[in-house]
Amino acid sequence: MAQLGGRLKRMVQGLLESAPLASGLELGPPLDLGPFRPPADFELEPELRAPVPRELPGELRHREMLRWRRSAAEWGTVGALLLTAAQLPFVQHWALFVPLLEYLGWVGVALLALAAGTQLWSSFAKIRNQDYFEYGTPRIVRVTRLWLQPDALHEGRPLNYRFAATIEWPEDSEMLREKNVASVYFSASKKDRMATTYRIGDYATALELNRDEVNLYGFLDLTPDFGVIDAEDAPGGSIVRSALVAAGWFALAFGGCCAAYGVVRFEPIDTFTAGQNAVVFTVGPVLGLAAGLSAALYRLRNRSGMIHRRNALAATRGEAIELTMDDLEQRHRPSRRTVLAFALAGMVIGMIVAAGSLILLNGLLDDSPATPERIDITDKKQIDHRWNGIPMTRSFTIEYRFTGKHEKHEFSSTPEAMAKFRNAAGMAFVHKGYFGLRWVEDIKPF
Repeated sequence: MAQLGGRLKRMVQGLLESAPLASGLELGPPLDLGPFRPPADFELEPELRAPVPRELPGELRHREMLRWRRSAAEWGTVGALLLTAAQLPFVQHWALFVPLLEYLGWVGVALLALAAGTQLWSSFAKIRNQDYFEYGTPRIVRVTRLWLQPDALHEGRPLNYRFAATIEWPEDSEMLREKNVASVYFSASKKDRMATTYRIGDYATALELNRDEVNLYGFLDLTPDFGVIDAEDAPGGSIVRSALVAAGWFALAFGGCCAAYGVVRFEPIDTFTAGQNAVVFTVGPVLGLAAGLSAALYRLRNRSGMIHRRNALAATRGEAIELTMDDLEQRHRPSRRTVLAFALAGMVIGMIVAAGSLILLNGLLDDSPATPERIDITDKKQIDHRWNGIPMTRSFTIEYRFTGKHEKHEFSSTPEAMAKFRNAAGMAFVHKGYFGLRWVEDIKPF
């Protein structure tokens, strides 16, 4: 078990790297804040005046319990949806082509068990940075720098963010000790709604476990009312919201699978006409190009103009400025390369979406009756597509041609349907298609 844990830890560390805290080079020179003189009326927080070990307030335990129960709601929602989806006949039919779907129900059961365990654990879980609260020595410090920066990275792309600060305080001598500290990380999706109540020049409380372990009290995720706050955090509705978000992502993924299956199911036997090719190779890429350029310009503006304007305003108020990976690594990504990548990706995606939508709507909107036509079966194939020895997808294909014609076609079938063919004669049931692209509903022995 220890070896397995070590392997998992090394694997995660290989996938994610942590960005170092910024230095003075990226932040510029500190402001001249004058001598270290805390206000005469500065007082420590009441809960920190008790002797060590301090007893944790009930609201902190309740807040930690809500955090775990929010995760339990997410796991439970996804688990219940997967378990329900596994019982649907068409999902069981999909499992013929995607073998991993055979375990969908078991995955749902495992997630439900994980949700139950998380719900149970929520009453006993240890609070993050609990040692700081119980045993930390309070220090009066001053904030001299304040910033927001990326934390966990995947291939250079931020997954998490955290607030960081430079603090100073006098030790035994008159010399001021300086240290960079950081808050608990939060996901990149929450970046624009997270804020810190600290300002440059503020005198604040820090907790010190030892000489190397010092942090601002409000950075330890122990104070919901100050330090780092979530503007949209509503404890009463957070569990329901987490469940709805999980259900929304599941619905999006499920809808994508349905669309992909529909494209395969309604695959036409005719080639696109000139007008349809114009839609696929002109309209689709043009719309995709417009979307890609818009995304690239938004990304560049978000990375440069918006951040610079926000930082300029924050600097006048003594608030946290935002640093990007370009700032931390002292580099600048060429804008042309970013725009070109988004433009090419948009064109390709636009072309794929246009072709898939044309095929899907051609079959879904078609109300023409099926016309039987004689065919000759030329081959029946089963192909397993594996990744590292694991069967990812599987195809059952009937290769045929219409009697008297030489062009060959393929029809996605099932093992049971293929076993019914005792000879090469068959009958295809053909629809005209809403856009004139004929497609085969079924193939049966003649």
